[in-house]
Amino acid sequence: MLPMTCCWKDKRTLVSKDRATLPGWIALRVAAGKDHGGVLLYDLERFKSHQIRALAKAIVAAVDFGGNKLINRWIPLH
Repeated sequence: MLPMTCCWKDKRTLVSKDRATLPGWIALRVAAGKDHGGVLLYDLERFKSHQIRALAKAIVAAVDFGGNKLINRWIPLH
């Protein structure tokens, strides 16, 4: 089962650094008329592997900002 399907079934938002292929998967899912639980995208230029605290803060800020409205949205983390 694809990660986005699992996240949707579990009512979870996916956090990923896959900016290369994930937007294509999102587009295919939406084109098929399927919802997703939201996607938070980050990159390793902004969040180095040793900066997990900064990444966690960005995730919390995005969830606080989006509330329960992350369904079918994808948000780049800054």
